[in-house]
Amino acid sequence: MKIIKLVIYFIVIVLSLIITERGIIYSLMSTPKPGPVNPYPLSEVTPHVRYSIAAVIVLVALWITNKIMHFFSFIKTKLIKNPS
Repeated sequence: MKIIKLVIYFIVIVLSLIITERGIIYSLMSTPKPGPVNPYPLSEVTPHVRYSIAAVIVLVALWITNKIMHFFSFIKTKLIKNPS
C-alpha cells in the first residue's frame, strides 16, 4: 500500500511540474508585447521565479492528493466496520 502511495505522489509531482511549465509558457505567450515573438518564452523569467511557482503548485497538488487519499481511507474503514 505504501508503494502505491509513493507512486501516486510521484505521478502528481511530475504532472504538476509539467502543468506549471506549460502554464508559465502560456501566460508569457498570451501577454502582448511589441516586437517579434520570443521563441524561448521561459528565458524572460528568472529561474528563481519559475522554481518558486513550481514549488507552490507541487505543494498544493500534494496537499490535495493527500486529502483525497485520506478521504478514501476513511471510506474504506467505514465500509469495513459497517458492511451492511
